[in-house]
Amino acid sequence: MDQAQIDRVQQGWIVRASLKHPGLCLQIGQGKKPIMWAVNIDPNPDRWAWSDVAGDALALPFESGSFDAIVSSHVLEHLQDLRAGIREMLRVMKMGGQMYHVIPDARYTPHRESHRHPFAHHHNEWHGPIHFGAAIADIPGLRVCKLENFPGFDWSFRLIGRKVS
Repeated sequence: MDQAQIDRVQQGWIVRASLKHPGLCLQIGQGKKPIMWAVNIDPNPDRWAWSDVAGDALALPFESGSFDAIVSSHVLEHLQDLRAGIREMLRVMKMGGQMYHVIPDARYTPHRESHRHPFAHHHNEWHGPIHFGAAIADIPGLRVCKLENFPGFDWSFRLIGRKVS
């Protein structure tokens, strides 16, 4: 599977996840791929043309309990404090809401840091779902429903989590 096919699989999974919930969905770090029926937020000024809101995952500019679902692709590795970011996402989710994240596996993902990708710096690197699972273990209010590799490639893995308290 080449990189373009992998990107389509990952983005397709994010879009389908956003459709599973009849309420409001938040996409964090949409880059140049906004989801039309979601609220799209990105901290990168170069991506604000595709955003509905400028902002950061560590301080989401929304009231508590605003969203039924949150999605992201290749965002969590950029957070300076992963656990604080997950807690902030849980804050803005409704009880029972779900989050869907695509996370790169550092064993297989090349770094693309350059002047064109100012947010390409990785604060976190995980070597597969088990390593990532240890990083999010015991976050209050988060139940991990699924944490697994995508079928057919190891480039990245996916998390489905639910707000339980």
